[in-house]
Amino acid sequence: MPAQRQSVGRGIDQRQLPEIQAGGAFAELADRIKLLEASWTEKWQRARRLPRAAYGTAFAHAGLGISLAGIIGMTAWKIEHIQIMHAGEAVDLAGYTVRLDDVAPHDGANYLGQRATITVSHDGRQVATMFPEKRHFPVADQDTTETAIHTWGIADIYAVLADGDGNGGWTIRLYYNPLAPFIWLGAVVMVFGGLISLSDRRYRVGAPARRHLPSGVAAAIVN
Repeated sequence: MPAQRQSVGRGIDQRQLPEIQAGGAFAELADRIKLLEASWTEKWQRARRLPRAAYGTAFAHAGLGISLAGIIGMTAWKIEHIQIMHAGEAVDLAGYTVRLDDVAPHDGANYLGQRATITVSHDGRQVATMFPEKRHFPVADQDTTETAIHTWGIADIYAVLADGDGNGGWTIRLYYNPLAPFIWLGAVVMVFGGLISLSDRRYRVGAPARRHLPSGVAAAIVN
């Protein structure tokens, strides 16, 4: 079922917020250097005269827009698939073929575990091998799961190994999160913008330099 669009404010689509945020950040820069009006020489001179804080603000706002795009993408287009699978079975997930190869014991120093081997392919080409785990800690009598994550530029795939059915089948949880890497990319861009702003000399506060008076003036003050 297609996701319904949510509106924020007066007729603003929630999915338009990243475009508004990022576009507005650089629209102000374009206006200040008269990008569509002045000659190339004048644009360059105006750009050089702009304080670094102006560029830092633009990057910070753009980074916020990128992060918002990641959050909205995960919310609106996330795909979840839960199925009991046997070794050799495969399912389709957002155009990717996800195959459960096997589930084998994988014990650690203080836990008993099961580890699945999952192969992800696209158009017949293998793109990733994932190893989600299910662990039991006898001392604490506690069960945990170790999620396997495959990430690339525009999306993440999560794989979780859950309980077995006692007949060789295992519950596998698969998640496709589009634009998830944009959340971290936006954070990096925001940090970069903050560093640019901090490099602006107007925001650097240092101790005043010690001034040395001429010897005659200093002696007169002492006397």
